[in-house]
Amino acid sequence: MCAADGAPRSLILIEPARTADAAETFREFGLTTREAEVALAVVRGQPTRVITAALRISPYTVQDHVRHICDKLGVSSGRELGVRLLGSIAPAEAAVQGRASGSI
Repeated sequence: MCAADGAPRSLILIEPARTADAAETFREFGLTTREAEVALAVVRGQPTRVITAALRISPYTVQDHVRHICDKLGVSSGRELGVRLLGSIAPAEAAVQGRASGSI
């Protein structure tokens, strides 16, 4: 694109990732589709009962998926899972939020 003065212009569009996009991103870590769905729910902080209702699976199946996800990614907790999957995003978000609140 060019402005009226002929200078080149760029447009960057930033929008939130859709759930399908986020789950697909998690698949890049070697997770199955269902594991990616469970991982996304865990990273969002959803409790097991919410995950079971949303995905229509038993609490034992959720825990099995979480165990497999942790084994595949070499982590031992939901918190570590979040850091592993979202670690590269979190610092940038913190910086933006800090600037918005005036703390940076």
